[in-house]
Amino acid sequence: MAEVYAFRQLVDIVVSDQSLNLRFGTVALILARIYKNIATVNYPNRHTLETILIAQNLFKNDSTENKKINLIKATLEIQQKRLMKRLMKS
Repeated sequence: MAEVYAFRQLVDIVVSDQSLNLRFGTVALILARIYKNIATVNYPNRHTLETILIAQNLFKNDSTENKKINLIKATLEIQQKRLMKRLMKS
């Protein structure tokens, strides 16, 4: 349960970043997941809660440019999933 709360805090931190101009939603969730994945890769032997806390610090300390690059990655991931759904329906 603590992991869920910590991840929600990570999402809140992402949304509160003024440079990204985000609201809570799919893009914010995926962007938070990207930072969690970065923390998991860089710190592989950590517990999930600890990894999420590291991801929070990574996001807070990351440059605006890197945040925007990861925001683009999150947006592209959503667009790709939507396109795949449309293709599967066809």
